[in-house]
Amino acid sequence: MEFDANGSAWEKIKYTGDLRKQRRDAIYWGVCVPSVCGAKSVLEGIKNAIKPLQDSFGVNANVELVEKNCKILQSETFDTLDISYSLILFIIIIIVLICTAVDTYTAYLDKITESFGIRILRSFSVRTNWLILCQGPAARDNDAGDLRSIHGLRFLSMWLIIMGHRCMFSLGGPLFNPERIEEIYTSALNMILLNGTIIVDTFFLISGFLSCYLMLLELDKKRKVNVSLLYAYRYIRLTPVYAMVVGFYATIYPKLGDGPMWDQKVGLERDRCRDNWWANLLYINNYVNAENMCMFQSWFLACDMHYFLLSPLIIYPLWRWPRPGKVLLFFITSLSIFVPFAVTLLGGLDAVLLLFMSTLADPVSNETFRSIYIPSHTRAAPYFIGIVWGYVLYKIRSEGIKINKKFAAVIFIFLHFVAFGSIFGAWAFYIPDIPRSALEKALYGGFHRAGWAISIGWLIVACALSLAGPYRALLSWKPMVPLGRLTYCAFLAHSGVQMYQSASMRVPEYMTYFKMLWMTLGDVSFTFGVALVLYMLFEAPVTALQRIFFKKDRKPAGDNQQLPVTMVQNEIRETCRA
Repeated sequence: MEFDANGSAWEKIKYTGDLRKQRRDAIYWGVCVPSVCGAKSVLEGIKNAIKPLQDSFGVNANVELVEKNCKILQSETFDTLDISYSLILFIIIIIVLICTAVDTYTAYLDKITESFGIRILRSFSVRTNWLILCQGPAARDNDAGDLRSIHGLRFLSMWLIIMGHRCMFSLGGPLFNPERIEEIYTSALNMILLNGTIIVDTFFLISGFLSCYLMLLELDKKRKVNVSLLYAYRYIRLTPVYAMVVGFYATIYPKLGDGPMWDQKVGLERDRCRDNWWANLLYINNYVNAENMCMFQSWFLACDMHYFLLSPLIIYPLWRWPRPGKVLLFFITSLSIFVPFAVTLLGGLDAVLLLFMSTLADPVSNETFRSIYIPSHTRAAPYFIGIVWGYVLYKIRSEGIKINKKFAAVIFIFLHFVAFGSIFGAWAFYIPDIPRSALEKALYGGFHRAGWAISIGWLIVACALSLAGPYRALLSWKPMVPLGRLTYCAFLAHSGVQMYQSASMRVPEYMTYFKMLWMTLGDVSFTFGVALVLYMLFEAPVTALQRIFFKKDRKPAGDNQQLPVTMVQNEIRETCRA
């Protein structure tokens, strides 16, 4: 706190109920003592230490000690689950190393064959998967159009999500300068951070867009879609690497560090993943035991899976019976906007998840987080708006519709205002002196995510039609392609990277904007390094094996082939090259 010799200490400390302020009437104190001291001895020692202050100043203080937060420095023990996970990981690493060595040797001797066994072997080869990861996008495909910009949009969105979660871990933890941090709630410009949760809707939009657009192309070619195969492909594509990350949280991760808050953060995550891993792998964790969710960001995967399961029921009628299909799509999209409006209004909830420091420290305890932020039925609007934009691009392509550049520019200008309004409109709900009605909160809560999705959806379509100018140049930049392909693994890995730093802190942070940016850049770099490892060990081999077993008529992995038909989490996996 800033020191004022003439000010009242009590005025600084007392709790006023202002959520923008960090509470100063509760002090968290960590001490190091000999291991022979038990929890009760430490508690009595602290009480005796502060008793003279209580007697001198007439202050009443309650001292509590949470015994599970006490940690004794000792050798780690490994149970059956730890050993089983480590063994599985070791076997996979050995397989990847052997396959890489054989693939590299055969390539050196120029003895590459196309036999089934060699194709299986090359699926695990780091060399082959690296070439696939780094190969540049192909020229415009006559069917799929130019969707390369999605790679860049995914990477930049992931960068912003990592920055937002860096704010959560740092500002929700111990701080030397809370008064400086409290100032961020007084500026509308800071809604870029405080309403940054809207960036997640970009991924929902992309997923819905690709599901619709690419499924319509497939229906044009084959006149049908094998829905059961589609669901199986999707589940197998996403789940193995997801399961390995969940397993890492439940076994090895807690043994890699320590600190005053290690058990409180990482230990809690271990317990949650051991108890609720099954809910994650069934993609129901945003409804089942959501208050004890393993991997706090995993609610997104559950939502996206739910929407994907529904998408064929909407997209097929859109193709088979266009007029009734459009009515159905309009109804579903309108309903997806109305539901968060109604839940916010009837529940008297906040318009958005207000990112006060108390919320950042424990978001699951926030009613808006549980009732609005993570349930599938309140986050669906961007996904279905993505389906709308996918259908729009499909019709433009299939019917040869030409869009005037001046008209496109007008749309861009208008949707810039819509996007900025969707972000900065949240400022109205951070102003404490101007209370907002339940209706105002519900209107913003219901429509701001839709406004953002409409704006970004047009950006994707405009890039595909070469109407986006510098946006298309940036988002389609060649280095964005491999980074975009690593986004799924980065999404799974980034919270573990950030939690490690937060849980192992020994002293409070002195946070500034520059330090926040500096830490974010480190998070992004380290996260994508970890993502590359996950990609090579799990995601790329599974994807390559799916190309072999689900589409046997495809060329083997390593060729400059088009990937098989599927709609996967935020990736281009169909007729467009990847």
